[in-house]
Formats: sequence, C-alpha cells, structure tokens
Amino acid sequence: MGRMIKQLLRIGRREGWRSLRPSRRDLLKTALIGTAAGVAGGKASLIFAQPARFRRVAVIGGGFAGLACAVTLQEAGVDVTLLEAESRSGGRVLTDRKLIPGEAVELGGEFVGANHPTWIAFAERYGLTLTEVPEDEGAEAYILRGKLIRGHQLKNLHDEIESVLEKLIEMAKEIDPIRPFAAANAAALDGQSFLEFVSQAAISDDAKTILIADEESDNGVPAGRMSLLAYVSMIAGGGFEDYFESSETHGCAGGNDALASAMAAALGDRLQSRSAVKSIERTKESARISTEAGQVIEADAVVLAIPPTAWEQIAFDPPLPRRLKPQFGQNVKLIVKCDSPFWKATDIAPEIYSDGLIQVAWKSAEGDEGVAYTMFNGADKTAALRALPADARARAACDALAPAFPKLIDRVTRDIFMDWPAQPRVKGSYSFPAPGQVTRFGPTLVDGVDDGLARLMFAGEHTSFAFIGYMEGALSSGVRVAKALIG
Repeated sequence: MGRMIKQLLRIGRREGWRSLRPSRRDLLKTALIGTAAGVAGGKASLIFAQPARFRRVAVIGGGFAGLACAVTLQEAGVDVTLLEAESRSGGRVLTDRKLIPGEAVELGGEFVGANHPTWIAFAERYGLTLTEVPEDEGAEAYILRGKLIRGHQLKNLHDEIESVLEKLIEMAKEIDPIRPFAAANAAALDGQSFLEFVSQAAISDDAKTILIADEESDNGVPAGRMSLLAYVSMIAGGGFEDYFESSETHGCAGGNDALASAMAAALGDRLQSRSAVKSIERTKESARISTEAGQVIEADAVVLAIPPTAWEQIAFDPPLPRRLKPQFGQNVKLIVKCDSPFWKATDIAPEIYSDGLIQVAWKSAEGDEGVAYTMFNGADKTAALRALPADARARAACDALAPAFPKLIDRVTRDIFMDWPAQPRVKGSYSFPAPGQVTRFGPTLVDGVDDGLARLMFAGEHTSFAFIGYMEGALSSGVRVAKALIG
C-alpha cells in the first residue's frame, strides 16, 4: 500500500475516525529494538558453525541483495566472490549529498519500516542510526481530479478505503508471504488483478480513484497488471495492520548508502567492482562465470542478484527458463531544490497526494541552503513525465501541484531527475508481479534452479513477496538465499 493511503489512515487515527486499530506511533522505537533483537539475534545469528554445503559461491550484483548474501556467506566461512558491474555498490540505493550540502537526499530506495527486521539488524551490526521520518506542520491535502480536498472532506474517503483494507487484511491471513504460491487459493488470487478487486468494491468512484492512483504510483505498474496475490502477500509480510502503520517510518541517518558502504567494506577484496558478467556456464561439476574483462571464476553455486531486466545482458548455458520474466515497474523521482520551506507560508503540509501527473510529493531534506522536495509517480504517469522535454519537466510537475502550492515553480532553483528506467542495467524501478506470475515464477525465484548442475539461486526484491519493492525485500532475500546455500 502506497504512501497516499497510509497517510489517510494516519489522519483518521489523529482525528479519531474509525481505524484499523489504535495508533502505534509511541511504540515505534520499541518496535525497532524488539524486531531487530527477535529476528536477527545480533551478528551471531548469521554465523554458522557447520561446514557450508557449497564451499565456493559467486554472487552477481552488488546491490543490497547481493551484498547481504555475500556478507552472510562470508561470515559462515564460504569462499564468496561478489561481482558488481558498476564502480559503486548499492544498486538502486543511491544517495546525493550535493543538492543540499550537508544533507542526504535519496535518489533511489528511501524508506525503512519499523517492520523491516533485516534492515534493522544490519543497521545495528554496522552501528548505523535509523531516524524517524518527521511530520511537518500543516493540514494534509489531496488533489483529486485537479481539486484540493482536505480536512473533513477526507473522512468519508477514509472510512470507505478502510473497509476495503479490512477485507484485504483478512485475505492476507491465509497467505505465507515467503511462499504465497503454496496457499490453497493461490491460483484464484493470482489470477485476479488489483483493479478487478477494487472495481467490485462497494465504495465511491472517488475512493476507487485514490486506491488505484496510490497503488500505481507505489508499484509502478497499471492496476490491471497487479496480481492480487502479490498484493496481499505484502500485507502479510508487513504484519497485517502493521503493514499500514509501520512500513515507511524511518530512514538511515547520513543516507541509506551508508549500509552499502559498510557491507562493501566488510567484504574487502571479495567485492570486485567494474566486473560485468558476460556469461554463466553451469555443469555438473561447477559453474564458470566469465566477465567482460576476461576474468573467469569457478564456483559451486551462483546467486543472481541483479534485476530481471538485466538478465538478458548475460549469456546463460543452459539458458534460463524461457517463461521466467518477472514484471518490472516504472517509477521516477523528480527532486527540486527550493530556496526555502515554501509550505510554511500556507497552512498545508508538504506531503501531497494526487491522481495527477505527480502522485506523491514530500520534503526529503532541509538545510541551511534550502530544501529538497521529492516528486514521485509510477506506471502511466511515469511515462508521461519521462516524455516531456527536460526543460519543461519541473514546470509541468509544479503545475500538477498548483491546487496546493500555486507558485511552487518560482521557488525552484535546481532539480534532479532520477530516471531509473533509463539506466541501462536497471531499465525500471522495482518489481511487481502481473496476474499469474506469483504462481508461475514464485517457486523458481524463491528456491532457485536445482537441475543436477551447479546450483543457481535468485536474490533481490523481486524474489521477496513479503517485501516487494522495498530495500527490506532485497536484504532479506540475500540472507535467505545465503542460509539456503549454507544449509
């Protein structure tokens, strides 16, 4: 569920409207500590005394999934090599520190949840601090069909949408978020789209519009291309009600890429940058990985921890299963630098939600030299924003928010357009399964290819149905795969 709906629920709790349950805001700090201790158990929980089943493992991709997998294998005594095509590690986690000097602005993965145990455990291990996302003063506002709605006008929408969420939570209670394809009703849920589910709900057209806009911005694909099974898997993975309460509560002080740097440092020369993989050949005896620079590495198992959009850049022998093509979303961030916190001249909070060109916007950093304001969208809206000339993009985005902030463009001094779909080794933002794909691809993505040849495993947020699209999905999948290889 996207930020639009989560914010609407927060408004409802504050105003005393009907809610899924009482507010847990005061418990977030306890949740961070308790979840990390209960799930991770500290550094020792990832160290295994017994010999690993696979002595040599090659991990392809130095994003969060590959890094988490490699450090977990390393701690178990496995001879691991991590190959990263780029000069930096971190993948789709990228932090800018120049737009607002002295402040971290996230160009990629941004939010950590109090219900994200792997992120929390790694933060504790490497001495990183997670800070709660602050709430700015001002009234929350939504832009629906070009008109500003706020205050009591939101109450009916809140109640309607919450009635839908209650049904989704009940559905999620029947799902194992790690292996949702094993549920008794998996095929039926996977065959239905989120759009079909919302269309059948007894709610107003306005409520349906908000639900659809929210999910298309969050998941990066049209609502008709979202598997309902994948959707309820996220709810189950996030802890049912907790999914709506605690999924986007924190960030890493100093920037999320601090975790990538810490894991990379721990790996030392086991991490090889600028090592794009050209081919992977698997035989009964071993796997042979060749890089574009001519290096050859032999391993007992291979972990493919790059986006599925990049698989075609590698020659596989034997080939990957022909039908294994997970759907990938399209999202972008347009981050504008403004000379001052412009919203303080109004009574509206900076976090805005809309069904227009910019579906979500929020303050991402504030410093002595201005503020960074992030504008975000997905699916068809992303295509529309990308199609605009570069010199027209910021104005069009600001115009989309004009019902709330009429003269925003006049405050903009610079902008960064983070076009993830244009990145040649990414070609998108993050995954979300199409109808039918969880049951069709899930077993292979979660358990790998075990065909009598050297083992091939997959890691990444696209393999984590519990945390699709989140940094937690990447991290937890890397640890899960490492544990499977360690045995």
